[in-house]
Amino acid sequence: MQILDDASITLASGERKNLSGYYIVCTSNIGAAEAMRMQSAPFASIERTVLARVNQTLRPELVGRMTEKVVFARLPYAVQREICEAMIAGELARLRKLGHEITITPDDVETILRTGFHKTLGARPMRGAVERFLQDRVAGGLLGGMSK
Repeated sequence: MQILDDASITLASGERKNLSGYYIVCTSNIGAAEAMRMQSAPFASIERTVLARVNQTLRPELVGRMTEKVVFARLPYAVQREICEAMIAGELARLRKLGHEITITPDDVETILRTGFHKTLGARPMRGAVERFLQDRVAGGLLGGMSK
């Protein structure tokens, strides 16, 4: 409440920080279960349902201090694919700096997508799927090199 009312926060050290030049973004999965059950409903109906659940769940004094409330649509497969490819590129760059050169095929991307794609959680599990796949590939290469 202090952040939303005064645009400031007092740290544990006693130092007071001014947040008036910042946007404060809060995210939640409130209403996500209802939204998933309404897959074929128009987005406006889903949005009304989710915002009603927010108003039921959060205290009125908190909801009243929120300037904007945004309901996000589920990420389509094509967008999750772009996210996956960007995460793969980032992890490959990180591993390259560590001296590991890995080649990823389109089939590998599909495997990672199948593992990381989640209808309800969006792209959250994707990072773990990318890291597991690529790190397993590195570990396999290292172990394969040791056995020769």
